Formats: sequence, structure tokens, C-alpha cells
Amino acid sequence: MTTTQLREQFLPENLFADDTLTLVYSHFDRIVAGGAVPKTKALAIEAAEELASDYFLQRREMGIINIGGNGLIRADGVDYPMQKYDCLYLGRGTREILLCSENPEVPACFYLNSTPAHRACPTVHIPKDKAIQAALGSGTDCNERVIYKYILPGNAESCHLVMGLTILAEGSVWNTMPCGQTKNAARKFWRASPPGAGGRPPTWAAPACFWPVPPATMSTALRSP
Repeated sequence: MTTTQLREQFLPENLFADDTLTLVYSHFDRIVAGGAVPKTKALAIEAAEELASDYFLQRREMGIINIGGNGLIRADGVDYPMQKYDCLYLGRGTREILLCSENPEVPACFYLNSTPAHRACPTVHIPKDKAIQAALGSGTDCNERVIYKYILPGNAESCHLVMGLTILAEGSVWNTMPCGQTKNAARKFWRASPPGAGGRPPTWAAPACFWPVPPATMSTALRSP
């Protein structure tokens, strides 16, 4: 495939817009990736025709990471305050999902991934300091970074979804060369530079894996500035 064809098939763009919930459904692995910026109003995540369900998480699970200002997620009547880099795992069967911001001048910015789930797991709020952290790389190799592992066995139980956040050090770029490969997982990545960063390399990278799936269904989606 050419670069243009790869971008057309695997590059979701414009995920984040004020007062808008944007979702992208991948037919390769049935992952839903999306973004929401509840600037002046709350945004509800509701059933979509493509899912053929009564509500969004009737047969799915979801991970949400806030990479913006302070916000709040209401899930089945329970409010979960979401500071920057907090994560919320929502298990199968969660009916009500409402995304809110504390301050419209500095709105929350929620990145989310949802995968099919055959069983229900408990909802878990994972602050940044409760994530499993791994400092990797070096300034010399331009790959200094800290990986924050939120949803994974031993930290937050899920059915299939594994989700985390990588924060790159100043002057570093994404990952190492050659790039890592995973034969039995479908991956989604979202990348962004902070406001005012210009052409500086991405500072945030939020990957999610759907495990396991056949190798033939692997795909990667990149969101770049």
C-alpha cells in the first residue's frame, strides 16, 4: 500500500473538537477509538447503529484517559473525578456514560478505546500515580520516556483491553528502532504534541491493545499533529 492508501485506511483525523464526541470504528478488529472535548456541555456516549446494541457497552468494555483539563465521568450514577492523565476503566454492562469538564476555559480532553467483551469486569478509576510506571530509553538515543500502564492484569482487570500512556522526555521521539512488533494483538495509537509545541516531537502517546486476535487482523492507527 502507498502512504496515501495507508493514511486513508488507518489514520483517523480530527478526533478532538469542542463539544463533540468523535468515534472511529475499525472493522479489522472491532476496536472503537475516539476523542471527546466537553467544553460547554456534557457529552454522552450512547448506542451506535454500527454496534447493533441497546447501549454502547452492552457487549463491550472501554478505557478512557483524560489528557486535558480537570473533568468528570459519570458512569451509572457514580461520579469519577478525572484529573490530567487519569484513566477510567468501564466494564461490560455499564449503561450511562457522561463526560464533563470542570472549567470550559480549560476543558477536559478524553481519549477512549473500546473493545468487544465476553464478560463483565468492575469499573476502576486509575489515577496517574496508581499506574505501573516504567522508565525506558535515554537522551543519547533520543528515546527517553516513561510508560504508564493503566489497564492490564495486576492493576486493573479487563476482558481484552490493555491500555496505557507514554510520556516522552524533551527532545525524544517515539520508541526505538527497529520498531517493536506484537504478533497476536491489534493496536491503536493516538499521538499529539502539547499546545504551542510547533514541530516538536509528540509528548503524549496513548496506546491500546485488543488481545488476543489473529495476526492477520493487526492494524495500527496513528493520530499526529
